[in-house]
Amino acid sequence: LVGTSIIKVVAPEGGAAAVVTADTERAAREQLEKQGAGRQQTMGRPMSGAIEEIPLPDLLQLLSTSRKSGVLQVNNGTSVGKIYLRKGQLYFAAINDDFTVNPQKAIYRMLTWLTGTFELEPSVELQVLEEIQESTEGLLMEGMRQLDEFRNLQRQLPPMGSPLAVPTPLAGKLRDLSHGELDTFQLVLDHGSLQKVLDSYPGTDLDAAQNLINLMKREFVVVP
Repeated sequence: LVGTSIIKVVAPEGGAAAVVTADTERAAREQLEKQGAGRQQTMGRPMSGAIEEIPLPDLLQLLSTSRKSGVLQVNNGTSVGKIYLRKGQLYFAAINDDFTVNPQKAIYRMLTWLTGTFELEPSVELQVLEEIQESTEGLLMEGMRQLDEFRNLQRQLPPMGSPLAVPTPLAGKLRDLSHGELDTFQLVLDHGSLQKVLDSYPGTDLDAAQNLINLMKREFVVVP
């Protein structure tokens, strides 16, 4: 990375080094001049690439450092995320234009995407009720911490599309549950699926997952 430009060096076939002569140098200069003539037409092209080559945390750090404004659109093949930047500051985010999910939660989820494409689109000022106040560095640090912990817990959870249910009779007393566990229990009653519970929980996916695991261990919640 040089500024906001991505430069890739590719070895020629066979790995043989090219011999620079006056003729090849002249040809290279002419080629550069031809490219320079069309440079104005390409200057307005958006920044784009693959997150396999530039992981999203590195990309967001780059955009923050260079104080870029715009909408970073990330497509992982099944979902499309949008991160809104204003002079390098992340102020909102959404996945599949679902504005009901907390913007920090949307960013933390996008940090888990390891494949896909990105494109920085021109700046569009979005008026939202809840702007992100944390710094980009703080968001990325917290996001990576939560990602590591969530991956450790995920093996104790069913697949994301799994239904959830409350058995009858209950295995214990509701008064024995914490406030977070009670909120999660209510979401299971209201929505009945793991993904919906995570989406609707007011806190982080990590907190919701921990509450669900506790409820499942004590048989307040089951997978039918």
